[in-house]
Amino acid sequence: MACLSSDAVGDCLALRDVATGTGRWRVTRADPTQGTRMPAIGVLIRKNTPTTGIMQRVGMVRGLYSGLNPVRLVWVGLDGRPTQTCPGSYVAAVIIQRIGAPVAGDVLFLTGEMGQLTQRAIMQR
Repeated sequence: MACLSSDAVGDCLALRDVATGTGRWRVTRADPTQGTRMPAIGVLIRKNTPTTGIMQRVGMVRGLYSGLNPVRLVWVGLDGRPTQTCPGSYVAAVIIQRIGAPVAGDVLFLTGEMGQLTQRAIMQR
């Protein structure tokens, strides 16, 4: 796929444009505060060049993350990375998307879920 040089291995990715002439998906880091950069469709697992890489949509992602709690779900975080804290914002509403579940401390199972996105209202302090 065609990513941006600012996208990093481990980021959740969203589509950013139509496919390239060679059929590669154009993606960028997901951003729950921007509807145009959601839903996340996978995780960047390898970069071959600054602007090309491999994205995984479903299945086991091993060794990219550590300290995962197997009893808690994984969401697309406000920083575009997987998080085990359901995201919220004090500034604006955000889009909530569950992306997977850990099966070990360093293994994330991506479920491939893209439906049932929820917009979470502004939280009160």
